Amino acid sequence: MWLFWQVEVPSHFVGLILESCDLPYANHGHVILGDPSPILFYPISSTEIRCLVDVPGQKLPSLGNGEMASYLKTVVAPQVPITVKSFQMMNIPTNSS
Repeated sequence: MWLFWQVEVPSHFVGLILESCDLPYANHGHVILGDPSPILFYPISSTEIRCLVDVPGQKLPSLGNGEMASYLKTVVAPQVPITVKSFQMMNIPTNSS
């Protein structure tokens, strides 16, 4: 007998690796209580920070047509503390190429 469960996907995590930017408190993770969802930052090396963004919705914005870049630039980047903003975050490519 097989049981099938309907799975709901309320959001997706999207990851970015940022280089040459500083966290407010070095060697600590940071949670930004953003609108509409949280944003996580934590160091993964002496020069790199991982950024995880919770993107709400059942469908992830497209990388190919620039929807993801637009979301990150218009929704996420304005909520990030100035010390964490880096050249990479402000200049996210508009397509996957």
